[in-house]
Amino acid sequence: MIEATHALNMALGGAFQNRADTLALIAVALANIRTTSAQSAAARMGESLSALRFQTLIRSDTATLIRPLRRALIQIDSTADVGRLAHDLFYWSDKTRNDWCFAYYGAAAPAPQTPDIQTLSVSEAEE
Repeated sequence: MIEATHALNMALGGAFQNRADTLALIAVALANIRTTSAQSAAARMGESLSALRFQTLIRSDTATLIRPLRRALIQIDSTADVGRLAHDLFYWSDKTRNDWCFAYYGAAAPAPQTPDIQTLSVSEAEE
């Protein structure tokens, strides 16, 4: 019901027509960023946000994420990679949450493993 949110949707070509909750979430998050950084929000949270607050944020769905996210952004001095934050919030999912957990704890996400064709047994290769 906020005019500026609808104006943002129009400026984005109506990309959020059926995702008003996501548009509102991104608009609120970006309105709370004061300084852009090369570091992701999740990595910055690992430096200053308690594990309990981070867990609350990670367990939130799109509809309930605004409050814990705003609190977390304040904790990280309203500084984050704006493009990455918007992307992550647009695609908020189990995969995004997983990526944020790795960034929070400063660990690299494991690379996807592909089977070595030479070590596959004949029965595995036939499947």
